Amino acid sequence: MSALDRWDEVYVRRGVELGEDRGMYIVALSEEKVYGLSPAAYFVWALCDGSTTLGTIVENIAEHVPEKKVEELYTVVTKIIDELLEAGLVAKASEKASAS
Repeated sequence: MSALDRWDEVYVRRGVELGEDRGMYIVALSEEKVYGLSPAAYFVWALCDGSTTLGTIVENIAEHVPEKKVEELYTVVTKIIDELLEAGLVAKASEKASAS
């Protein structure tokens, strides 16, 4: 098993929620960059408030999905975070502070 090395990382969401369309949550960074997020990705994105740790997000999900191990959920959440980072929909909280 890999260590939960990103457990204490904090992320902040970017973009504006525009609504829901056919089961996808629509989030826009700009008029040109609009994304459709799955319910799972949207849930993680919404919890990226600049103060909630990745570990707290995992624990929150674990409360709703008790049949999954925390390690499994951690792997899924870090994958979602990485995809959101790549799209520019989240940033590490410290990166946002330094960009201001």
